Amino acid sequence: MTAVAAASAGLLCTGVGTAVVLTPGTGRSVRAQSVVTPTVVASPTTVATASPTSTTVVEQAKPAAPTAKAATTTPSLASARPAPSAASSSAETRTRRGARLLASLDFDVDALGWTVQWLPGRAGYLGLTDAATRTVSIYVRATHTDAQLRVTLAHELGHVYDLTYGSAASRASYLARRGVSSSTAWWPCAACSDYSSGAGDFAEVFAVYLAGSTDFRSTLAARPSAAEAAALVHVVGFGS
Repeated sequence: MTAVAAASAGLLCTGVGTAVVLTPGTGRSVRAQSVVTPTVVASPTTVATASPTSTTVVEQAKPAAPTAKAATTTPSLASARPAPSAASSSAETRTRRGARLLASLDFDVDALGWTVQWLPGRAGYLGLTDAATRTVSIYVRATHTDAQLRVTLAHELGHVYDLTYGSAASRASYLARRGVSSSTAWWPCAACSDYSSGAGDFAEVFAVYLAGSTDFRSTLAARPSAAEAAALVHVVGFGS
């Protein structure tokens, strides 16, 4: 799919395992995603057109960022909680496992009007965030540990946070704080990894903040400390 086609379809690809579907004004991608000019968030964020979509195509786990616990328009930051054990009962259903992992993160998706669904493994994808339908999809493979799924979920939730609270101004401030050129694209191109985009870097930072992720894959800047990650998340949510 070309970048133009992807943009019109509201789809963005990132890495090899995570994706984000964006809507006008809300371009997002999780692990690997394509870049689309975002507008005002209709549902990894900003472009005045069809809702963009971002997909993560990275074989790895990603962390997620926290959001407000109540249906408010102001983001709330909370500390990351300890990750659950890597082992998971084979008898546990994907849905129950997913609910358990989501509950381990201090991020109220329901309050923001989003839904998280846990689907069977999908080649080339770890997760996908769809701004048009306000849905986050996590693709569960037989080999995935709880820790890996938790990081992927956190990365995707970073896109949700960005699409909900981010703005052109706050994203520009974020890039400046990260020491990245202001000309750096926030959204990745179609079928491109989001690790080199602003949205992908933020999602990785958000995973550090929300889930304490150590699997940092952004190529824009180095992994921040927990305190630095919290401050960066605040920049996107509040603009400073």
